[in-house]
Amino acid sequence: MDEKIYELITKMYSDITKRLDGIDERLGGVDNRLDGIDERLDGVDNRLDGIDERLDGVDNRLDGIDERLGGVDNRLDGIDERLGGVDNRLDGIDEKLGGVDNRLDGIDLRLDGLDADVKKLGNQLTKLEVELKDDIKALYDGYKQTYEKVTFLESKLDKQEVEIRVVKGGK
Repeated sequence: MDEKIYELITKMYSDITKRLDGIDERLGGVDNRLDGIDERLDGVDNRLDGIDERLDGVDNRLDGIDERLGGVDNRLDGIDERLGGVDNRLDGIDEKLGGVDNRLDGIDLRLDGLDADVKKLGNQLTKLEVELKDDIKALYDGYKQTYEKVTFLESKLDKQEVEIRVVKGGK
């Protein structure tokens, strides 16, 4: 009888240990995925720093262009023969502004993609949290049931030991 109880307790302990190992492995996977997200966010930060620096350069260039345009406008009244050259310069500036606009559109698209990725990762993390909570609850419930069964069996065993002593003492 003692050996059966011992085997039952050993089996239950082994089952709990296996489930805990499984949870630990899953948590390791979540931790690894979070490391990957952190690394990706570092890359995004670096790219945004580069974009920010480029935008500073573009902004400075636009300031210079704006100043030059003011000078060109003042000189246009007296320099009709140079009008063709000025038109070409304005076309170049317009192209540059178009390029800046295209870049900004590209940045907007990339930011939209990043936002979607972050939302997707957030949803995945939420799903994993729910699964983890469910697994922990199931583990706790299993542990509680096992504990109650062991306590019941110990109580029953104690009663049987008392009965055995009474029977032995009566002989």
